[in-house]
Amino acid sequence: MAEHVLVKATMKTMHRIKLTGAVLLLLSAALPMSSCSHFEDAEGNRVTVAEGEAVPEGVQKVVTYNYAFEDFDAAEAADWLLPAAFLWPLLVVGLLWRWSQGPVAVMLRLAEPVLLVGSAYLIAALVAWGERPEAGAYVAFAALAIYAGAAVWEDVRRGRAWWQDRQAGLPPQASPTAAA
Repeated sequence: MAEHVLVKATMKTMHRIKLTGAVLLLLSAALPMSSCSHFEDAEGNRVTVAEGEAVPEGVQKVVTYNYAFEDFDAAEAADWLLPAAFLWPLLVVGLLWRWSQGPVAVMLRLAEPVLLVGSAYLIAALVAWGERPEAGAYVAFAALAIYAGAAVWEDVRRGRAWWQDRQAGLPPQASPTAAA
């Protein structure tokens, strides 16, 4: 029974870590995802400077930062995938807080890996538009890794507790982990 108390405490900790990852992912959307640079002369005309070549006088490097939602069009249905990629973890964490067991929880836990891969793909596509990744991309990928690590840890702990309960012959309703 003491081990099940530990499992419950671990689940609460994992839930908080998932919430941290979800909040970080949302915050990353406000940071630049990638950047592009080019050279311009004093009149604003683009100048080509080969790599390793000295930059001519009066020419300066111009850096353009790309943000996640700068091209978002609410009228385009496909554009709504982008906010979903940043918001779904908060929704899932909230729903799992409310329904930690039962069919809703199982469906959400099965959907998490698919949603994680989808978010990573969309964020990678955002980063690919630029020449180099920026802070938003690093924070977003770190947030997804934090969320994924906590989700895997939580699922493994729940699976082990479930298996131990089955080995002990406890029915699902009488299981101490049923309320975990």
